[in-house]
Amino acid sequence: MIEKQRILLLGNYRPTLTLVRTLGAAGHHMIVGLEGSDGGAEFSRFCRESWDHPPLEKDEDAFLAALGRYVDQNQVTLLYPVSEEFVTCFVRHRRRVEALAPIAMMDPEIVSACLDKVGMMQQCLRLDVPCAPFALAHCEQDLRDAAAQLGFPLVVRPEHSTKRLGGKKAVTLTSPEALDDVLTLWQNRTSALVLQQHFSGRRYNLYFAAENGKLTRHVQAVVLRTDSPDGTGLAVEGETITPLMPLRSYTERLVADLAYDGIGCAQYLVDETTGAISFLEINARIAGNLNVPERAGLALGPLLMEKALGVPVDTQPVEGRRGIRYLWVSGEVLAAIVAQMRGEIGIGTMLKRFGTALASVFRGNLHMIWSWKDPLPALVTCWRMLPSLSGIKRRLKHALRRQRQTTETDREARS
Repeated sequence: MIEKQRILLLGNYRPTLTLVRTLGAAGHHMIVGLEGSDGGAEFSRFCRESWDHPPLEKDEDAFLAALGRYVDQNQVTLLYPVSEEFVTCFVRHRRRVEALAPIAMMDPEIVSACLDKVGMMQQCLRLDVPCAPFALAHCEQDLRDAAAQLGFPLVVRPEHSTKRLGGKKAVTLTSPEALDDVLTLWQNRTSALVLQQHFSGRRYNLYFAAENGKLTRHVQAVVLRTDSPDGTGLAVEGETITPLMPLRSYTERLVADLAYDGIGCAQYLVDETTGAISFLEINARIAGNLNVPERAGLALGPLLMEKALGVPVDTQPVEGRRGIRYLWVSGEVLAAIVAQMRGEIGIGTMLKRFGTALASVFRGNLHMIWSWKDPLPALVTCWRMLPSLSGIKRRLKHALRRQRQTTETDREARS
């Protein structure tokens, strides 16, 4: 039996809400750091406190100093970095943060190995895990040489997964001319770029727990739709499925080779016509859609806490429940709004994506944010989207006004 803990969650986004609800319902005192891409976990009825801390990205040292004071003054007994930004910060400052309190995260060596995208792909080649041909570019000439070698179409993404290209995790290039667009997006050169031959297929996620290099808990899910039309974005709809044995076998090879201990999410692309597979990555942290494996019965969030506290973990094999249809409606709506504001899609396309998102509500039996027992976080999320929607409404009125003016001008010219 675990004593009740005072747990500080850092990185306020989707899985933070799942952790607040799961661990809070177990009686732990949940504290939510307010910095995060999604926010909202602080409004859960299971959140006891929130902490408005110095921004991590702006001044890492100031954040760490404030963290030390907060842990001491508020008797925090467990630190739980959720988002990748905080996980990687803790990796860089391992000794400093370990002196504060136990930390619920993967071993820093495993985190670093999984963040090394090229290193993981090279590991796949060594272990006979299928992976589409790839290259790494540090400069413009590298980019052009690699593109010529790999051919088109190809997928380009930052080497560091916290970085973005034009706000996207990855972009698909169909011709050499598109390289100039990538160079424009890559102006600050804060991360090398990984280029990989385009592989057509659906994304499959294998959520898992491992003990000393052996898989113990797992569930597989197929991503049916993402928040990006080309399928490279974040999952907004998917379903847990009967396990594909090749995916499990490949994951077992990688987990054993890494001597993996803890939780993770292995991602693959699968061509459902030919059966061909290509490895994408392993995320050695809490997954964005943590709600999926938790509903499937894996209890990955509590497991990571138990490991941090030195509590014996149940290593009996667990295969997660199938047939869970999950949705992230607010994420899909917000992505459509952002795409329209950036000029990537028109208002008509945005409204069509709204319709698709809202229609999906009736297909799902698990929502990433909404809960009848804890509705406030989802309601706040919707409320925060209203300013963006009002801005779109103003632009729509302006577009209609210009259209009417153009029509009237044409009529006058004809008369």
